[in-house]
Amino acid sequence: MYLEIFADAFKVAITLLLFLTFIGYGPAHLLLTGPWAPYRVIGYPIVGWIISIPVAYFLNATFLGMNPVFWVLMVIGCLGNLVTIIFRKRLARISQDRFLPVTVLFGLILFVVALIPHANDSSLGLIALNVDEELYWPYAEHIKHLPASMNGSTHSPFSDLFSAPDFRARGQGFVYLLSLASIVSVTPTFLAYMPLIYTLLALSVISTYLFARVGMNLGTRTSLLAAGLYAINGLPLWFSGMGFGPHMVAFVLLPIALASLTIALNHGTSSSFLFAGLISAVLLISYFWAISAVFLVSGTLLTFGLILFQRRRILRIRRLLATTIITLAAGSVGFYWLLRWALPRLNSITGIL
Repeated sequence: MYLEIFADAFKVAITLLLFLTFIGYGPAHLLLTGPWAPYRVIGYPIVGWIISIPVAYFLNATFLGMNPVFWVLMVIGCLGNLVTIIFRKRLARISQDRFLPVTVLFGLILFVVALIPHANDSSLGLIALNVDEELYWPYAEHIKHLPASMNGSTHSPFSDLFSAPDFRARGQGFVYLLSLASIVSVTPTFLAYMPLIYTLLALSVISTYLFARVGMNLGTRTSLLAAGLYAINGLPLWFSGMGFGPHMVAFVLLPIALASLTIALNHGTSSSFLFAGLISAVLLISYFWAISAVFLVSGTLLTFGLILFQRRRILRIRRLLATTIITLAAGSVGFYWLLRWALPRLNSITGIL
């Protein structure tokens, strides 16, 4: 039973990463250019992730359950990979960062450490005294078979809750990822929940390295030190052990989003706009309340510095606007539900903030 827990958790993590890599392999050659090119291989699943969630949001809003959405994503992956194979001779081969395997090892060790309590307890369910999983895995199970509007559902205790504007306004990007993890690994949603969170924990080590290396332009050894210090910090492990799924999404995507925003403003290529816009959208539609505030503050300070203290300010403002438009377009369904819920309560929300 001890080894079975590890085997089941690794099955969820590996199948999900392979699926996201399949989706992201082709698009990554278009999005991860310039300073991102040496990290293209490790970026395949990240690109697959930031493509899958907006597509799932659009298709699941009123039309399809996640089971058919999975097959739509497979078709998208096949087309992207086919185009990449056809034009592979035109794609420049870029050597990858040789320190990345060390960060992957850090993440893998953290993944195994996080699983030890579950192995001792002979369960992949949430062990901590928390109820956050009750907000996510029942919804992830429902949307496998139903659109988010709950059209066609029979009466259940969850029907009114899941279709309510305040529930849909929370940002359900993590739930969509959980639903995909369950589908691709053929694992019950409840048992895929914690392995997914620990997969995000492992990926957050890599994102720390990418933020230091690409976003802050630090040296490889310094960036590796940052990733190592993050890995031995107990706070991310505590967040994951408590079952805070959307928080773990933020641990992965927020550092990369800030780094990608820096690259978009500094380099101004269409690929940098698209990557920054997509990853920012997926971050925001995965957890609105806390992460929106954090990203707004940190992103504002970052863009303020990049625009005010650099030359060609007008050009940089145009680049920021282009990135913002892509972010709003990619996350439009989630932003719609946020505004629909928040605007009538704007006075009370601003009073709380």
